Amino acid sequence: MILQHLSSKTIQREGESVEFGTKSAFVFGFSAIFLIHCKDREYLFTVFAYYLYCLLALGTMENKKLGKVVGGKRGADEMEIHVDQMQDRVKLNESEDQFAYVERYEMKELLSGIMSIQQTLANFMIRLDHQGNTLDSLKKDIHGQNGIENRLQLVQEQANDVTYDVTELTENQRKMQREVDRMRDYIIRLEQKIHSQNEKINELSSKSMESNVIISGVQDSRDENLALVLNSVFKKELELTETQMNEIRISKFYRMGQFSEKQKSPRPILVQFSDSTHKDAIMRAVYKLKEKKSPIRISQQLPEAKREHRIRLYEVQSAYAKKNITSVIKRDRLIFSNGTAYRDKTGGRPQAAEILVPDEDTKDFACGDIVEDNGNRFEARAVEINTHRDVKKSVTNLLRLPNVSSATHNVYAYRFVNQDGVVQEGSEDDDEYGAGRALLRMLRDNNTTNAMVLVSRWYASKIGSKRFVHYGNTGLSAVNRLGK
Repeated sequence: MILQHLSSKTIQREGESVEFGTKSAFVFGFSAIFLIHCKDREYLFTVFAYYLYCLLALGTMENKKLGKVVGGKRGADEMEIHVDQMQDRVKLNESEDQFAYVERYEMKELLSGIMSIQQTLANFMIRLDHQGNTLDSLKKDIHGQNGIENRLQLVQEQANDVTYDVTELTENQRKMQREVDRMRDYIIRLEQKIHSQNEKINELSSKSMESNVIISGVQDSRDENLALVLNSVFKKELELTETQMNEIRISKFYRMGQFSEKQKSPRPILVQFSDSTHKDAIMRAVYKLKEKKSPIRISQQLPEAKREHRIRLYEVQSAYAKKNITSVIKRDRLIFSNGTAYRDKTGGRPQAAEILVPDEDTKDFACGDIVEDNGNRFEARAVEINTHRDVKKSVTNLLRLPNVSSATHNVYAYRFVNQDGVVQEGSEDDDEYGAGRALLRMLRDNNTTNAMVLVSRWYASKIGSKRFVHYGNTGLSAVNRLGK
């Protein structure tokens, strides 16, 4: 209604007429509404100035009737008094013509609207003051001593510190990785040198033993005359003539080990000849022992590692013989009739270069009983396997375990049935000569297949042949827990 009234009125100001068109009326109305929602103070005061202009124009038009209209609280009070006077005068002049009555009514509505706008403006100014205080508080929070700006700066400093720490850690990690790589290379080279030295030691040992033989199975007694015993063996068992006996030159001979009434078998005799030709003369007559089925055995003395390797080759040769496959042992190699040489399909014990790589997923394994004897500690772990590749992978992964890698010896044995239904088996001593065969014998005795067992020993003192019993017992407990 206010907009309609303004659009049809002409305001007199100091002899000039100011006409409120429809556009001006709408500008005035929307400006009033804008006052409530405006957040830009500069633009707000521009609109407010325009509103005062309109208000003054209307005040001049009714100046004779209402007096001068002023803003603020005083103006509002005076406006209320004038409105009351107009209402009284309207009641007294009810007899005036209908047009004048309508005009006064519209003016009354207009003035009431203006008062409402003034009240709204006053409330809005209060809200603006409150927002100003809020903005000041926010500025204080942002720029104050412990404000957001300082806290952000502190966070930035902390972020910079973290970035520096991460950079330093990354660099340290690179250094550590380089050190680990150098250590890995050093260990690999050291292992190669040790292997080369062991080969040289075995070669020297072989040369020092090339004139020696070991005679086993000869009855033993505490007060025996060993020279007479040897003379009897050479004459009766090997059937050497007096001439041959006189030609043989022996440097020294003795029983190996201490005599004990509880010993289960006689101690072997070591005989060292002055020359390898004399030793060869004895070895050429050894076949007679087999013909007589004598319990006495004569063999050339070998380093323990080479002797154990020979025993394995004999076992493999025997297994192939059962399949009607002929073979012969030459220079520590098993040669088949077609000229090919036997080789371990598992590739032997994993080397350092294979173990010192990032960990792979380890198959579930079963742990056996822990056995301790005179400071020595034995632990066993069993894994299910189906191929030679499984054997090599399982052994490698187990050797990566911290507790296993620190053991003095890691002996293992395996048995599985291949796709053709043939049993495949093997063992590794890891310098504990005879322990691998003891483990494999345990698997055979219990008819265990598709399993690999690894027994770790931490050496503390010598315990003799009992160590082989411990290898077998703790290995069997691990296999049983595997469910094989």
